[in-house]
Amino acid sequence: MSDDSADPSTAVTIREATRDDVPGIRRVAREGWHAAYDEFLDETTIERVLDRWYGPASVERAVTDPDAVYLVAEPTDSTDRNVVGYVSGRAQTDRYGSGKSFYVAPERWGEGIGSALFERLLDSLRAASVERVEFEVLAANEQARGFYESRGFDAVGESEDDLFGEVHPVVVYARDATLGSDG
Repeated sequence: MSDDSADPSTAVTIREATRDDVPGIRRVAREGWHAAYDEFLDETTIERVLDRWYGPASVERAVTDPDAVYLVAEPTDSTDRNVVGYVSGRAQTDRYGSGKSFYVAPERWGEGIGSALFERLLDSLRAASVERVEFEVLAANEQARGFYESRGFDAVGESEDDLFGEVHPVVVYARDATLGSDG
């Protein structure tokens, strides 16, 4: 999938991520993790996650993984590559897909960028014949949980995530991938 598309409702262009986007993805990840988790995760834990999961080599591997969908959003009117959000996922099997990472720059929350990215990811997974999509979210991340619930995802399970020694409950959300954006 290489079509770049502008979303007029958000004034962003959604396109496939490239190696050139790694610094922007890392910046959005840092800002997003701090905005979403500073209230309930230890600073050391957040920094470990960012260093290990969002180090330059890790992000480059994820962006160039041929089996993954990795999309970024950038302002439509920008002349430079200024990533303001990203989402990634993959088809796990012929019928099942999952979201892997998904953040929007906190100063752009509420502008519809997350919705535009999310719908493009679902479109890509549907094109790969995925019928069901799952996302996992830390239970304490109420904003993310509300986002998924507002898009027709149901809480279908619970687990725990060990973030480098700090264990937190996780909620698993799932939805039929063939549903439109209104759930």
